[in-house]
Amino acid sequence: MPTKQESIIELAAQTARDITRSGETYMAFLTTAANNFKYGFRDQLLIFAQKPEATACAEISFWNRYGRWVNKGTTGIALLKDTDAPYKLRYVFDMSDTNSRAGRTVPVWRMQPRDEGAVIESLENRYGIPQGGGGLTASLLETAKTVTEDNAADYLTALCEVKGGSLLEELDADNTEVWFKSLLENSVAYMLLTRCGLDAGKVFSDRDFARVFDFDTPETVSILGTAVSDISEMVLREIAATVIDRRRQEIRGRDRDAEEPDTGRNEIEQTQNPERSTAAEALSQRPSIREMYDRCKLVILGAVLTDEAYRNACRNSDRETALLEGAAAIRRAVLNSRDTQLMKLYYDMASFHNRIHREVLDETYPALSAAPQKEAEAEAWSYEEDERPPWGIEPGSHSPWGKVQICREIADGVFEISTARHGGDHAAGIGRGWLIFLRTHCQSRERIWLAFL
Repeated sequence: MPTKQESIIELAAQTARDITRSGETYMAFLTTAANNFKYGFRDQLLIFAQKPEATACAEISFWNRYGRWVNKGTTGIALLKDTDAPYKLRYVFDMSDTNSRAGRTVPVWRMQPRDEGAVIESLENRYGIPQGGGGLTASLLETAKTVTEDNAADYLTALCEVKGGSLLEELDADNTEVWFKSLLENSVAYMLLTRCGLDAGKVFSDRDFARVFDFDTPETVSILGTAVSDISEMVLREIAATVIDRRRQEIRGRDRDAEEPDTGRNEIEQTQNPERSTAAEALSQRPSIREMYDRCKLVILGAVLTDEAYRNACRNSDRETALLEGAAAIRRAVLNSRDTQLMKLYYDMASFHNRIHREVLDETYPALSAAPQKEAEAEAWSYEEDERPPWGIEPGSHSPWGKVQICREIADGVFEISTARHGGDHAAGIGRGWLIFLRTHCQSRERIWLAFL
């Protein structure tokens, strides 16, 4: 008899198969996903399978913290919680399955007609959507088109790698891209329209999602679902931040008009979900997935370049062994970063994980294995132990390159030294690894500093 965890794993897999069998079922899934857009694709599948009408799910501790209690006899929505091994479960409950004897509510943002202008302006500013006269529907459709074009590439690369064995296999690269982007754009637009309270059924029909039938393997539907979930969440958080900010401004405006004391205003605001409000404010300037990838890649690349085990493998082992050690170095870099956003992207988004491994290893292995002499030369120009250069920083102090004319700190632990004849650099930690990497790819110090800065 299968365990509870095994049953939930199979439920997620079966639901993924079910939503690709017809456009109508897929649209129903997108409605549930839109109402629970802060959850990942797998969680959205499980919410759809167990309570498709759910609109606001959270763990019991969250509801209790805000004075709401789960109704007696309610069965929670089981979600999979990733750990090293094995899977464990966590349970969430929809707000409709909770109650408050004191009548306390946890407001969930809702678009109102008076919000449309502010939301349209926010989307125009954030994503460069051209101004038009089509109202909110046109703006959301244009936004879906723009964010799909900007963010689809990473997911498309992963899709092409795993489409073997699916109905997409017979398509060449160009047609795969056309089919994927078209379905992705329509799916994102459907979620945006639905969560903003518009009738997506008036814009789309099941025929617009007929191609979902071709995503008939676990790998292909996972990439499609993850892309739709990630990109939709990015836009909906932007919209949520705008709407929540307007509500808070309205509350403050009413307080000022009524000349109520500040304590009254604060009491009203305390009934809102402070975690969501704070998150919405912080994410009002949320970077795109590509921007997040670029930032995270810099963190990982710098750490991997200074990973001693990987560097030793590159110098002393065959390529296969070195790349295995490189993959381990990437995992160590992610864990040691203590960056929760990086960890979430790395472990939850297959395309992010695969691209990080491919690009970091492709860029670092040749540098660390093919140019040991250049690396040794770079080592001579850097000092690993000290946080600051082991010479004075005042003009006239002695350095390995002569008397110091200028010594300036260009980043944490990274200094540029200028003397009458030439200059050099001093770096510690990750900065040191970057300089080693750049020296193996540049011909002159001037180009190195240009690249580094």
